[in-house]
Amino acid sequence: MLTVAMKRVNEFTKVSKNKVYETDLILYVLIVPFSADERIFETCFTVFDSKVAQIVKRLITLVTTKLHPDYLADYRDTLNVYLKILHQRSGFLDAVYYLPDKI
Repeated sequence: MLTVAMKRVNEFTKVSKNKVYETDLILYVLIVPFSADERIFETCFTVFDSKVAQIVKRLITLVTTKLHPDYLADYRDTLNVYLKILHQRSGFLDAVYYLPDKI
């Protein structure tokens, strides 16, 4: 589901070129894995954990480099919650380990 959703986000990004809309779409995609029980990240589905970490990394890059700094205040709390969950549950993965602890 995440791969297909990100494919659609990429198609939308090519058409719209609006980074704020892209950021909001990625947040919408991430609602699904983070709305479930946190223990889903420490199961044997490391591909799932890696994909979520990859999407979070893309979101961090968008917010910190592509958007105006004022948008950082809007997304910081949500990103920090996502990072905390990933580091607590999937810190053994390199993709998660190299993510920052906080924004």
